[in-house]
Amino acid sequence: MLQVFGKLIEPKDFIGIILVILGLICVALTYGAGAASKRSGHYVSGLPCLGAILILIGGLLLPFKAAALLSLTDPGIWGLAYSMIRDYTYNKRFFDHIKTNGFSSEKEYDSTRRLIVSFNGKQMELSYITNNPYILNNMRIMFAITFDENGNRYILVDRKENGLERIAFPEDTVQIVCPDKKGKECTLTVQVMQADNDVSFDR
Repeated sequence: MLQVFGKLIEPKDFIGIILVILGLICVALTYGAGAASKRSGHYVSGLPCLGAILILIGGLLLPFKAAALLSLTDPGIWGLAYSMIRDYTYNKRFFDHIKTNGFSSEKEYDSTRRLIVSFNGKQMELSYITNNPYILNNMRIMFAITFDENGNRYILVDRKENGLERIAFPEDTVQIVCPDKKGKECTLTVQVMQADNDVSFDR
């Protein structure tokens, strides 16, 4: 047993207190990172979910298990839940759309090509996969490439409450007007290029 401030506590209680304190510090850093991202306009990484894990473990070690509920103060938990729901919803919308509109639903990966996606000053290089929803979190863009029964290529862009917009994609470059997170109109550019070597898929 350990003596703290003249009182005896069990070692596991002491460890629990330390873990909860460390977890709360991580939560505070995550909120701080979110505020810094909003001020600067650039993503600042925090410690999402780490604080929740530490608090949960620490809280369960303490006599008052309710302390574990402090893990819910971590915004990473809610962000993860939102991301999972959003990904599931978009995937369902996409596959429902191609099913009802006569598009191919077979996912195909082409290692000889790659996608270059540019939006609002950001650029990403992705593997070329048809009938696969691309969910680009840092660009706040969701789209997919698909073909109709005649072999014509299209890009499906998520327009949020307006649903999926189907845009012809016959050439290897397409430009689409998309609003950024502030509502300002920006241009999304998707370009298909020959790959020098295989690249891994990055969502």
